[in-house]
Amino acid sequence: MTTPRGTPSSSRKPKRAAHSRKHARAKATVRAIEAPARDERTVLNNRGQAAGKVTAAQLKNKSGAVLRKVLDEGAVVITRHSNVDAVLLSVGEYAALVSRKPDPLAALSERFDALVSRMQEPQARQAARDLFDASPDALAEAAVAAARQRG
Repeated sequence: MTTPRGTPSSSRKPKRAAHSRKHARAKATVRAIEAPARDERTVLNNRGQAAGKVTAAQLKNKSGAVLRKVLDEGAVVITRHSNVDAVLLSVGEYAALVSRKPDPLAALSERFDALVSRMQEPQARQAARDLFDASPDALAEAAVAAARQRG
């Protein structure tokens, strides 16, 4: 049998295509079974409500609708093959999240100020004077004693 273009047709091609689709689906199933489970914690928005879920394909094909959902709900979870891959946040949710994060320099500055104030106490001043007046042998003995205390 020939096709309109004059090339021989084969009735086996559709079977091969169907076979390869079945094979691909079987491989995907095996990969899904072998894939490590991702953390399935519920993502909450700023109002304490569970964020809606959207597939990556929906994000690609209907980005305008997904954006409206993000603006309405505050956050949307993006899934791919039933695995949570990302979270899309509105600007308000992002700002609220960032504002809750403590400033690491502020905490470090507080610790430094506390250390400096302890160093200004009379006991600390005397300890510093004793340290600078100590002989090298006395410093070595103190270092060995401190090392023994630590274990």
